[in-house]
Amino acid sequence: MKKYRFKKYLPKLLMGATLLIGPVSHASEVAIETSIGEKAVSIAKRVQSKKLITTINEAQFEKELARLNGKEKVDYLRRVTMGSLTLRNQLPQSVLAKQYLQEAVKANEARDLTLSTMFMKYAEHSDTGGKFKDFDELRIKLVPYLDSDDWVVSHRAKIFLAIAESYTLDVNTALSNATEAYGEIPNEQSIYVNEAIIESLSLIAYLHNLLNNPELAVNATEDLINRQLALGYNIDGANLINNLIYSLGKWQDFKTTSKLAKILVDIEDENSATVTGLSQLRLAQTLNDSTDYKGSLVAIDSTIDKVEHKTIKANLLINRAIALAGLGRLAEAERAYKDYQSFKTEINLESNNLKSRELMADALIAQAHGDMQTAFSKMQARNRDKIQRILNTNNAGTAKLLANLENTKERQAEREAGLQREANLQKAKAEQQRRINQLLFVLVGLLSIAALLSGIFARYRDKISKQLAIKTREAEDADRMKSEFLGMVSHELRTPLNGIVGIADLLSQKAPTQDLRQKAGIILESSNQLTHVVESIVDMSSIDGNKMDLYPEPTNVYELVTARAQNWAPSFEDKGVIFTSFVESKLADTVDLDKDRFAQCLDNLLSNAAKFTSEGRVHLHVTGQPTEIENEMQITAIIADTGQGMSEEVQSKLFTPFLQADSSMTRKHGGSGLGLAITRSLARLMGGDVTMMSNEGRGSEFTITIKGQKSAETSYISENIAIVAPQGETLAEDIQPDNIPQPSLIESTAEPADYAPIQAVQTGNMDVFSQEEDLTPSPEEPRQALAYDKESLRGLKVLIVDDVAANHDVIKLFLVPEGCECYEALNGVEALKILETQEIDIILMDVRMPEMDGIQATQAIRSSGREFKDTSIIALTADIASETNAACMAAGADIFLTKPIMARDLIESIKFIRRFEDFDETQVINVA
Repeated sequence: MKKYRFKKYLPKLLMGATLLIGPVSHASEVAIETSIGEKAVSIAKRVQSKKLITTINEAQFEKELARLNGKEKVDYLRRVTMGSLTLRNQLPQSVLAKQYLQEAVKANEARDLTLSTMFMKYAEHSDTGGKFKDFDELRIKLVPYLDSDDWVVSHRAKIFLAIAESYTLDVNTALSNATEAYGEIPNEQSIYVNEAIIESLSLIAYLHNLLNNPELAVNATEDLINRQLALGYNIDGANLINNLIYSLGKWQDFKTTSKLAKILVDIEDENSATVTGLSQLRLAQTLNDSTDYKGSLVAIDSTIDKVEHKTIKANLLINRAIALAGLGRLAEAERAYKDYQSFKTEINLESNNLKSRELMADALIAQAHGDMQTAFSKMQARNRDKIQRILNTNNAGTAKLLANLENTKERQAEREAGLQREANLQKAKAEQQRRINQLLFVLVGLLSIAALLSGIFARYRDKISKQLAIKTREAEDADRMKSEFLGMVSHELRTPLNGIVGIADLLSQKAPTQDLRQKAGIILESSNQLTHVVESIVDMSSIDGNKMDLYPEPTNVYELVTARAQNWAPSFEDKGVIFTSFVESKLADTVDLDKDRFAQCLDNLLSNAAKFTSEGRVHLHVTGQPTEIENEMQITAIIADTGQGMSEEVQSKLFTPFLQADSSMTRKHGGSGLGLAITRSLARLMGGDVTMMSNEGRGSEFTITIKGQKSAETSYISENIAIVAPQGETLAEDIQPDNIPQPSLIESTAEPADYAPIQAVQTGNMDVFSQEEDLTPSPEEPRQALAYDKESLRGLKVLIVDDVAANHDVIKLFLVPEGCECYEALNGVEALKILETQEIDIILMDVRMPEMDGIQATQAIRSSGREFKDTSIIALTADIASETNAACMAAGADIFLTKPIMARDLIESIKFIRRFEDFDETQVINVA
């Protein structure tokens, strides 16, 4: 009797197992979910948080086009037309191609004339859905461009050919052509190279998604975003997330795809970044596949009435029927299914692409009726359909590859010899297919059993999941509270320090007596030390919470190290310590790295050397060498001293945060114990590390390495230091880098060779000055600008916006002696009123203020459309968080300065802005 009952209910058990196959992951799928899946979610969150969404519409396009002329207009049209033809924007393809052709003719640009003609031919064979008509004819039209002597034309032709091939299931050939096009891009700096890199990487990432290569797709997508950000390009983040959902969905990674789909929905709600309903459809499909029918129904009902795209609406209707059937709401499910069938007939929609969803709906409706046999049959049919689709796609791709292979000369030469190999291959394939079918059958059985077991543990799993979610939220809340507390403490300490540092800075230079100037200098130094402690604590907190962001930019390392050496030279000279330095001249070539963080690392190590070296010498030695990775440079800086050195016990705890070497050192030298720990963490974030060796009584040697990509930009001259030596030559005749060995002051007691200190060059008249010269005017002398301070601030109208009145007084003490006319406002509302009545040149905008804060006020100014909308804005805040910096710049601020503010920093920032205002008016080419 028991045996009979088991047979009777076996179909129902198998049905339940089959319906639950979706959420069960294989070992390989778990690997995807925990590694590549997490990376994909991280990319999506980055797109959302940074608002990396292309939102160009016809109004924005026309507005931007109207303000451009000549070559600028042609460049802009070329990029926008390419975006339209590759479906990155929804502007009309044919209209754009014709307009691009007309402007190329007007500007007499031969290259763009050829490109626009090719764009026209491509547009004739494509539509807004990305499909092609007469593919063979299109390929024939592209052949003359493939062999063009102009690499830009041949590159773009290969890209078009690869795109067209991807829509004919020839995805492997498409990837081969796209990769070949990418390899033909020359190593030069031009707008065409930048465009070619972005177009190639965009297509390669898309093709990896089509080929169901999730790891390659995710990595290619990340590389594409980094490249686009580095080049200042708009990013179609919503489309990139959609592609990742497609690829990971094929691997049944429903946990990841549901996260990605929810992020996509949030992005669409905030930015209208995709076609209405597309994001909700992705989410609904994912939730249905993972049996979260309730969540799927909520996503569908929130948008289905707003959808105009017919194919998307049909998909939403069938998924609604699935969700209702999965919830057991039979009558509603059957009505929804009928609505879908009627709508499909009305729009004459082919159902091949929806066959799998229809079978799933049939199975769930049959299950709701209690007809488990039919339900089981439908689910088996759905699985067969999925397998057949995968096999058909692979077979088509294989056939295309074989056809292409047979057309090569090598294949023709060995054709006869290959016939037997082909026969053996077909036989092996048949045997392999037979084994695959056997394995699939076994796999279905194993998954069925696994699904049954999963039902037993479902309740226990839900309980554990809820507890884990609670603990996770508690941990996240604790981390958030810590960050908010540190931010608040930092802000509240920096706000009063702004007044102290500002007044002390002025008094140290302009007090009437030497005694007062000296005492003001003590106050200034103490305030700066307190500011440094606050910054170190915030940095350490960001590093511990994995929230430390780096901002790489083209950096002249030669110039940066030279400036640090000049800044530190007086500190060593005051102690009677000899300070020498050397930098390889080839480091004048720019490298992409976070120059502020690298300078911070050098300052921390030099500060450590100054603190523990009372006599003898300190040497800074900086070199660079290429790594095994193409265009990557490793920069090595060695700071060697003849100080007191350290024992092995002290060295073992040297990089521990908040812990100094020993109590005696703490009493003698003070400090928070954070500098070296932060330096090592920053170095590792920049691809390097910090190491050290030391002997007691014989000194210490710290070595820091970082890595960065060689920048395409040329070397430049900064505001303070100008590098005038050509590449391969020394800056001054007495510096001979090839003859200077690597420093190792601690290895012997012998007196080391003298190192010539690096000299700086004044930008104005290029007169060389030594480190001993005092460039700061004395209080008795009238203030004179240095050679590079050509602009005067006299008559400049400055609006000070800050809710702390004392800060107004400090800033006026800085600016009034310079001849500035100052206006004051306590918040953003008052600032806007003043701007309506006064013509202001510069706005100094505090961030945290009542009524309307600085970010809101900056956004209001930039979006006002009034004559003051382009007024230069310098953001001032005591909040040093990178998020605040990013928010200010995103709102439209030109420069971000943190309090406490030094008079020189503020004045130089204003001059910097004015200098670039003049430059923008005459020389800057605006690139969309």
